[in-house]
Amino acid sequence: MNLNYSRLLTAYFLSSIGDWFYRLALPIFLFNQTKSPIVMSVTYALTFLPFVLITPFGGVIADRMKRQNLLIYGDFIAFILTLMLALAITFFPYNLTLIYLLVFMVASVTALCHPAFQGFVPLVVEKDYFARANSYILTADNLILMLGPLCSGIVIATFGSVDAIYINAFSFLASSLLTSTIRVKSEEAIHHHKKLTLVGIFIDLKDGVRYSITNPIIKYGCMLFLFVNFGIQIFYSNFMYYLAHNLRLDSKHIGLTFAITGIGSIIGSIIAPKLVKRLPEGRIILISCIAAGIAVLTLFFAKNFWMAGFSWGLESIFSSIIIITYFTLRQHVVPNQFLGRTIAATRVISYLAIPIASVIGGYILQRTHDINILIYIGGITMVLTGCLGWLTPLNTIKQFIKE
Repeated sequence: MNLNYSRLLTAYFLSSIGDWFYRLALPIFLFNQTKSPIVMSVTYALTFLPFVLITPFGGVIADRMKRQNLLIYGDFIAFILTLMLALAITFFPYNLTLIYLLVFMVASVTALCHPAFQGFVPLVVEKDYFARANSYILTADNLILMLGPLCSGIVIATFGSVDAIYINAFSFLASSLLTSTIRVKSEEAIHHHKKLTLVGIFIDLKDGVRYSITNPIIKYGCMLFLFVNFGIQIFYSNFMYYLAHNLRLDSKHIGLTFAITGIGSIIGSIIAPKLVKRLPEGRIILISCIAAGIAVLTLFFAKNFWMAGFSWGLESIFSSIIIITYFTLRQHVVPNQFLGRTIAATRVISYLAIPIASVIGGYILQRTHDINILIYIGGITMVLTGCLGWLTPLNTIKQFIKE
């Protein structure tokens, strides 16, 4: 690894820790305001909807422009919008339309810049270190999954939800400033300097989609993530409601629950690179998918935050393994000139299930008040997806890899 990658990882760490303050504070705020699972689910869905609507254009832009600039300006705009969200909650706490709009706008910036971030990693890391680089990124994210909720729970309990969102805003500013210090060789940093036109964007987007559906690894990986995300998110989008309403936890214990799950994610991010070196990538993904589904089903027996954290921690281990394995595989297989658009296309397909699952889960919970229904649907969906995956080329994925 090198100094440029260290700076990129630190910037990611800063923005991620701020995000956890936001992720915990906003649902708690909305729960206290409305006591409604559907309101929380809609808010959660709005944070993922832009990944379906906007990410494709982000992929095209990432392949046309300097990715570093997109990350710098994107984080700065996210700083402004998140600051506006904090101010809106402060002065207009009952205006759900305004809150929904700002949540969508903040998520839109993230969705637009995500392909640039994924595509920027290969510019600062040698090919032989892709798996380790992805592991470090997910490890940083998972450290925040452990420490962020715990710290934000304490902050929220002490100062309130709004202060946590202000902190999130300034974490974006810090990330933007740090990313601007990264130095990449000029010949590596130059992408396609074509004039950006609406027709050109759609042509490039069409090329990215065509590549994604003709490459067996990308195509079947997208389909797997589509159903896995549905299985996870139909419950996880209501996880905060489950902890606050069903288990009756305060913000501190909610933070502790997420901290426990973060430990599982860290374990998964440590194990994944070792597995990739020893086992076929496709089978790692499929076995982990089945194991993650079984872990979700263990939530039937959760009675307190320790048990809930342990069950979701198991799920997090296998989800981390799936993510790192697939991201590494995608970086090895996809040519760099297509990487931004391929990342965008795959994310759109796999993320399509998330807002749908979130709203469906919230609706079911609103009507039945039975969280066990969502646990059952989620766990079974993931297990069946992993089992059916053995009938696809993911089971023999080595033959498609281009060295």
